[in-house]
Amino acid sequence: MTAGTAIRITVHDSDGAEISRSSFPGPQVRIGRVEASSAGRNDIVLPDDAVSRDHAYLLLQGATVNLIDLGSRNGTLVNGQMVQERRTLQPGDSVGIGPFLLRCDAAASAALPDPLTEPGPAGPSTVDFAPVDTDLPDFDFAIELGVPDTSPDVTDTAPPPVAPDTLPPRVSDAPQDLAGTYRALAQRHGAPAWGRPAALGPGDGTAVLTSLRAVVREPLWPERLADELCATGPLAALLDDRSVTAITVAGTGPIQVRRGAARELASARFSCVEALFACHERWTGARLADAGSSTRQLSPQLSVVTVGRDLAPGGPVLHIVRSPPPSRGLSGLGLPPAAVALLEAAVDRRARLIVYGDATAELGDIAAALAVRRAPELLTVRIARSAPWPFDPTLVTLAGHQPGALRAAREFHPDWLIVDELATGDLLELRAALAAPVGAVATMHARSAEAALQRLAAGLASASGGEAPACRAELAHALDFFVAVRPRGGQPRITSICELRPGDRGELVELFLLKPDHASLEATGVEPQVLRERSL
Repeated sequence: MTAGTAIRITVHDSDGAEISRSSFPGPQVRIGRVEASSAGRNDIVLPDDAVSRDHAYLLLQGATVNLIDLGSRNGTLVNGQMVQERRTLQPGDSVGIGPFLLRCDAAASAALPDPLTEPGPAGPSTVDFAPVDTDLPDFDFAIELGVPDTSPDVTDTAPPPVAPDTLPPRVSDAPQDLAGTYRALAQRHGAPAWGRPAALGPGDGTAVLTSLRAVVREPLWPERLADELCATGPLAALLDDRSVTAITVAGTGPIQVRRGAARELASARFSCVEALFACHERWTGARLADAGSSTRQLSPQLSVVTVGRDLAPGGPVLHIVRSPPPSRGLSGLGLPPAAVALLEAAVDRRARLIVYGDATAELGDIAAALAVRRAPELLTVRIARSAPWPFDPTLVTLAGHQPGALRAAREFHPDWLIVDELATGDLLELRAALAAPVGAVATMHARSAEAALQRLAAGLASASGGEAPACRAELAHALDFFVAVRPRGGQPRITSICELRPGDRGELVELFLLKPDHASLEATGVEPQVLRERSL
């Protein structure tokens, strides 16, 4: 037994008020916007749109706490400086994630067993990996395709057998260690040949991860190897992210990602070429050819170009392209005529609409459908933070992840303002924008119209120094409709339309509602009042 050390974390809000204080035995503490994501469960949940689903994690090594950013959209700050992948925290350091401030330190805890030094059941030897994700090159580099790869040609002949109860011994060459470890575990779990998927699925991830943590010491790779063996590795999170428009994988090199005009490098990469072959087959259902090139259309919006290692010796290369879905007007949303007429009238009169839903809802599709209705001669500015829309020459698009985007939008004096993923930091600028006769559509994550309104009122009160009830009354005079969105049948569907009545109480009144076991919205019989008063 060895004396253990825990990670002690205190979370403060934007005003410095303490929200929570927790202690974790380590070695890892995951931080994100939601409790459960495709990458696992987060230990610290920070529910704000400025926080990514999988934002960062803390790694306890001895008495040292390291902070690793997981490629988050808005980044992670330490003492006001942006973290580049990894940072060792010093006593007193402050960690900024979205509007939250965290203070983290190592504290003594009860004695814990040390799996790396104490004897235990016979098993695989420890594999020590040097970190391989540091010193990533700039994005504007030519893909190096001339590096030879020693992995075998893809055939249906299995490689020389590996003893089922052993893993590669500890060596110093990290890439070879990763390839050998993956090969041993893939064969152990039923991979019929080199490059073919193991007989594992997402449900096996926890057990495989536990095994890997016992033999892989470098902290980043157990989860990555488990994802490769049980799912589609680093492709999974990128394919789930609707804002990603292109992905380029060149062997085990850095994965290049495009989000519209923005370029970046993914935070993860493939451990070895064999894992890339296996994940491609698990994803597409087809073998990845090791020679020549091909193009496959996997869906109306998704295509993949593959280049074999005869043309790209450092490959293979996958180039995945996601095309934006065609714009659908309000008539294409499956709404009853009365609901379509209401929303069309709201857009025609430049009403202000909040489109909300939980983290599974594609809110941007509904916002785009509303925007299609606007007159093309009206100047429209979009603060883009989600998937790109089809090209529209009448739309001015600003990069919403850049500070000052909403303030810049106000300088256009637009007729319409569209804000993706409205965050607390936007509210003062939005308040100033809505003082002008501008129509607006803003999306945000919330479970109900009341929850969305309360969050907006509380955020505005915090940002302005006012009181929440007064801010709610102010919002009731500035906003008009709350539109609920839920995924149904793989498509986003409007499930409720509420009107926000002006007044001190800011009363929300349902105009249309999708009842259980009903196919479409039904009118509640309440007549809207706002549109009578709003005319341009």
